[in-house]
Amino acid sequence: MTNTFFNKLPPTQLSKDTSQLFADFEYLGLFDEYGSCCLFINQLLLQSLRQKNYPVQLISCYALMEEQNQRFFLGHKDYIKPGQLAGHVTCLVNQEFLVDFGLGNLHKCLATAPQAIAFQARASDHLFGELYLSNLAKIAWHPIHDIPNLAFETARQQPKLDAVFQQLHAFQKNRLKFAIHRALFKKRKKSTTPKLVPRTNFDETYF
Repeated sequence: MTNTFFNKLPPTQLSKDTSQLFADFEYLGLFDEYGSCCLFINQLLLQSLRQKNYPVQLISCYALMEEQNQRFFLGHKDYIKPGQLAGHVTCLVNQEFLVDFGLGNLHKCLATAPQAIAFQARASDHLFGELYLSNLAKIAWHPIHDIPNLAFETARQQPKLDAVFQQLHAFQKNRLKFAIHRALFKKRKKSTTPKLVPRTNFDETYF
């Protein structure tokens, strides 16, 4: 399935930068590998945005997508399987804009669901933000106060995150070089960095 980016940001530099980041992640296959791992992919997004001097933070929540009579959850405590992260994390930029690159499971299940979303959030006590994808479908991010073991899992992923960020940064410094290399050799060189330890399933829940 082709990855899609639902970008509803105002026409500013942030919109241009997030669109370019989405294209970079897509080109490097990061959504295929980590697009359902909200903690990892959104930490990578956070580091990329901070490198561009945006004030950005991770926020803890669960996401709910509703389409006609269907409801799909990401990170809701009632639908967590053993070993899964009990929550969803996404990026909040400048306390105003919600950018979420970790919607992989929704994207797998629903043809109308994008892999990534960015928009100007209007938070309330019960919502970080809500966005209509169409007349029949909307997605909302609801705050939660605590995700058990979040700090531990964040630290556990850090070595792999650093390695992937270096790969991303090297690509961004010379996109033409990477494109030529891919055209010549066809196959991407396999990473020599360790994979995420499969002890914990970072795929989020849906129902």
